[in-house]
Amino acid sequence: MRHWASLSLVVLAASWALPARAASDAPGTSIIIAGDAEPLRQSEAMQLMPAYWESTAQLRSYLDQNKHHRRLFYPLGLADIGAAITAFTTGAGRPTEIAIADLTPFGTPAELRRIHGSTETLRAFQTTLDGNFIDWIQFIRRVGRAGPALLWQLERLGARDIEVRYLTQDGTLRRRPLRRGNHLTVSDDWPATISRSGEGQRSIVEVRYVLDGQPSSVLYVEQDALKRRETPKVLRTFLSEGIDAYLEKAAYGVTNKTAYRNGLLRLSARAMRRDAVLVGHEGYLELDLFTSARRLDSHGGLHYGSDFIYRQPRRSFLRRRR
Repeated sequence: MRHWASLSLVVLAASWALPARAASDAPGTSIIIAGDAEPLRQSEAMQLMPAYWESTAQLRSYLDQNKHHRRLFYPLGLADIGAAITAFTTGAGRPTEIAIADLTPFGTPAELRRIHGSTETLRAFQTTLDGNFIDWIQFIRRVGRAGPALLWQLERLGARDIEVRYLTQDGTLRRRPLRRGNHLTVSDDWPATISRSGEGQRSIVEVRYVLDGQPSSVLYVEQDALKRRETPKVLRTFLSEGIDAYLEKAAYGVTNKTAYRNGLLRLSARAMRRDAVLVGHEGYLELDLFTSARRLDSHGGLHYGSDFIYRQPRRSFLRRRR
């Protein structure tokens, strides 16, 4: 079972607050789906628990406040866009280009319309936020698709001009939005297992938005993290352009797998720019990918006591990046 977990070790001297909403940010603004004539309406009262993001924002106390972590990769991140943004916000700015790779389907336009507009499902999603973690299994049972939850969080952050763009494997806009998607099923036994089924195409979605006047985007790729061959060209291209930060958060039972370390993790290591920040598993220090990494501090709440934060300096076996 995998969870999202929050950082709960350090109390910042200045607590983090959600951006203030302007009057024009009120519900009623449309969310555009490229290629779909009917827009989504923004959800009703979005009251995500600020404590969850505040605890995640504790990571910022370990970051260089003068460095802009513009490009971020968040494997196994599900719809946790709020934590990704708040954790890596410094005095120099917020992440503006984020990529998430996760097994959970994003959802077709029809599914977005049905789930995003459901107040009952929105409330069910909120009940999985308790300031410490979001349970992936409960998320699948209660929400089932990453897209609606990602949009809810962007709305809560005050994002404007949200546009959902369904992409092909190489990153071009699909001529028609996705019509059929895959499904995840959770077993009733314990420990629960999760299986993927369906004949639909995997979700590859770009969500564009404006936050505090800054044009931004998140690339969401539906991918089995243990199957490197599933990595589409658009994600490989994103990583080939370099990343400033890498985030894992309670990816329990996955990050210790050889297939993951030889796949997405290795691609990520090659993408890291000089002085990129890695938040990940303690065991990564034993890998040749991270021999230059140094441990900054332990975070008992990040991966249930087994994971740490590293600053990743430039490695000699990687080509230099700007």
